[in-house]
Amino acid sequence: QVCSKHSGPRRCTGYPDMARYAEQVRCQSHLGFRQEFYIGKKMKLALTGASGNFGREFQTQADCDVITINRSDWDGIAAILSPGVDIVIHAASDLQSSVARSPVKILDSNLVSTARLLEAMKTYEIPRLIFMSSCAVYGNSIDCSESGVCNPVSINGICKLLNERIISDFCRSSGIKYEI
Repeated sequence: QVCSKHSGPRRCTGYPDMARYAEQVRCQSHLGFRQEFYIGKKMKLALTGASGNFGREFQTQADCDVITINRSDWDGIAAILSPGVDIVIHAASDLQSSVARSPVKILDSNLVSTARLLEAMKTYEIPRLIFMSSCAVYGNSIDCSESGVCNPVSINGICKLLNERIISDFCRSSGIKYEI
């Protein structure tokens, strides 16, 4: 369910749409989540990638309590998340590190961090996740749609697609609602 003022894909397709997507997520919050769970209570949201482009823009528009999670926080993610968090927006991604210099860093910051986040969400019974993926899962073409075949050619696209699959399987088996 989306505010009548917004339309479009649920997957973020690039930086030009970040402000609109942040507003769309906010409207989904007040339309869907508050009707369901949050009447009379301010939503508590955890945001990974809070210092990134999307994270900074989202924080300027959020009308809820935002717990910010950045790259330096991943080792202590379980201590940052706590009971009472209503939703996690997972927007963290490492696009700056080189796989040639440090494959472990790429895997840790793009895949292991997601696994840690999912396990902490299950532990603290956080009911909802929004994952910010990328059109890179479709390959080199900018002309893609969500019904297109995924054929990533970059490390970013491969990591995003693997995260989508991990999130989908884990959330389904753990009873966590999710959007990609």
